[in-house]
Formats: sequence, structure tokens, C-alpha cells
Amino acid sequence: RVLAEGVNLPIIENISDLLRRSIFGHTSRKVVLAAHHGCRGDPVNRDVGVQHLLEAEERIWGMICSFPLHEIGISPEDITVEKIWINDQWMPEKISSQKDAAKAA
Repeated sequence: RVLAEGVNLPIIENISDLLRRSIFGHTSRKVVLAAHHGCRGDPVNRDVGVQHLLEAEERIWGMICSFPLHEIGISPEDITVEKIWINDQWMPEKISSQKDAAKAA
């Protein structure tokens, strides 16, 4: 919810810093965003939870694109952001976005 709403700047800045460290320090090339049924921090139904994941993905891509990736010889196209919804049976469901479709084409 924090990434989707973008209202808690210190937490968002911390996430950005951790993401940068993961990409630059650990050569991470995959980011996974997850949300789950029954979350107390974001008590919403599946449709709203999925929408929050998609909004969070946009904020994560904004962070990724702001990093000087050329310094480590990569571009944003080298990074994948996956979205997972954990349903009421505690089973993961992969969520696709328009960005995923464009990247696959």
C-alpha cells in the first residue's frame, strides 16, 4: 500500500535505497512485489490489492529508471518486476500488467 499510495516518503526513500543496493551490490535483476488476502496493513479485496500491486510496479519502475544503471553496464530492460497476489487459499497468483505484455513483444 505504501508504494501504491506514495504517501510515506521516508519509507519510499528507504525502499528505493534498498532496491538500489540490491541491484548494484548484489546484481539483482528480478524484483518481486507481493500482496496477500487478509492483509491488515492493506485490508482490501483482491481487485483493489491487484490494483495496488500495479501502482507499486509503476513506482518501482520509476526508481529503477532513475538509477545510473549504465554504471554497471545494464539498462532497465535487463530487470524484471513480477507481481504476486497470495489468495485466500495462500496460493500465489502471478499478476500481469501492460508493461509485461510490452516487454514480451
